[in-house]
Amino acid sequence: MDRRHDQRRERCRYVVEGDQCEEYAQSGHELCLFHRMDRTPEEDQEFIRKVHGKLIELQLALEADAKSARTCRFWGYYFPQDFDLFVKAEIDGHIECRHAHFAGDADFTEAQIKGAVDFDHAVIAGNLDFSRARIGGRADFKHVHVGGDASFHSAEVGFEIGRGGIDLTSALIDGKVDFEAARISGRLQGESALIGKDAVFDDAVVEGTLTLIRGKIGGSACFIHAEIEGDLSLWGVPIAGEFHAPRRIGGSLYLSHATIGANTVFTLSDVMGTAEFIETKFGGDATFRVARFVKPVSFEKAEFLGRVNMEGISLPDSGSFVGMRVSKGRGDQIYRVAKQMCQRAGNYKEAGDWHYKERCDAWYSRVFLDRRKPLEKVTAFVKPSNLLDLLMGRLTLGYGERWWHVLIAGGITILVFTLFYHLARAQATDNCLGQSLLLSVAAFVRYGFSNFQLRAGNFMHYVVASEVVVGTALISLLLVVMVKRWGRG
Repeated sequence: MDRRHDQRRERCRYVVEGDQCEEYAQSGHELCLFHRMDRTPEEDQEFIRKVHGKLIELQLALEADAKSARTCRFWGYYFPQDFDLFVKAEIDGHIECRHAHFAGDADFTEAQIKGAVDFDHAVIAGNLDFSRARIGGRADFKHVHVGGDASFHSAEVGFEIGRGGIDLTSALIDGKVDFEAARISGRLQGESALIGKDAVFDDAVVEGTLTLIRGKIGGSACFIHAEIEGDLSLWGVPIAGEFHAPRRIGGSLYLSHATIGANTVFTLSDVMGTAEFIETKFGGDATFRVARFVKPVSFEKAEFLGRVNMEGISLPDSGSFVGMRVSKGRGDQIYRVAKQMCQRAGNYKEAGDWHYKERCDAWYSRVFLDRRKPLEKVTAFVKPSNLLDLLMGRLTLGYGERWWHVLIAGGITILVFTLFYHLARAQATDNCLGQSLLLSVAAFVRYGFSNFQLRAGNFMHYVVASEVVVGTALISLLLVVMVKRWGRG
């Protein structure tokens, strides 16, 4: 906008990014009307008239030359409260509000902007609202500070200048971020963005990647029925509330080193790339129901504090569960998935370890987890089937995966019978602990025990016969377990 230079008046001393404002300073001030923050209500009205005039000039210039690319620049402007000139505005060029200050809301509801939007380092005391707006190019909100909510509900970005995208790098938003039903042609990035409340992307479509790494979400992160064509990366992001996965992720999912305070839900979700949950902490229940993972999944060093539910999910033949931890009685389903995946990959040793954890976890859940009263827990514990499962399955056999459990059980058996023989033969002249131990070992392995003189009567023959039976059973079980452990594949 051309202006005559008036030698008697000084230019506004507001400088941003090396450029000085071209307006004249007001009388008695160093700043122009646009940059002063101590305006009177009457001056606010004059400010509104001048901004309205700028918008009209831009429109008229574009009507005269439709091919020109115009920019409506409001760098460092101080917008008063209840400023609504941008509501349903039609701007045929770019709009720049870098370092601008909005005393109230920055309201662009239903605005039609054919160019790009630039709010870098802007300060907005109220809400940032682009609901149902259409932005032709890129939308930059780097380092923006929003005191309220930031809403892009049902907005379209990049519809005129292809794959524009949204940049929220290092943004500070005290309220929630709402992208529900938004359509973004390009990527949405928000490295180090801090969101005070929920981040809502329900029914949104992002044609590029969505990246919110090293930031923070003070509420829930909801992507219900959302579709992301590229990668979804929430690497290192603490999420205070719940996490609801999108319906489709065309790329990879990176949820590593993150913390989720409440429930995690993958329902009817398709992840076409790899899925990484490395060192992720799940604070609530984690539900994977009718979800599909096409490429390898990694739960290395992941920690689940709640129950893990896996029903009807489709997993690839490879993945990693090294160092994964689940609260007692809550992870038998994910242990089963880990076992099956390791079996398909031919890693039978690790599959056996997950099988043991699965059975132990199922036993703990059946006996203790869902019983609140101490008496109910005791009753469940002494139930014959549960005791047999504990003694034989877990302690003695290790559910067929712990051969050293059988060795330990055999050693305990030999020592118990040794003590019994020693006490029973206390009056014998040749009685010594070594002789009793030798008798117990010979009986356990069914060799040479007939050479010993049993002087305590016929009852000792039955005791020795009992040890022979127990020894035969344990030796047979040891062979079975060892063959199962190393004879697969």
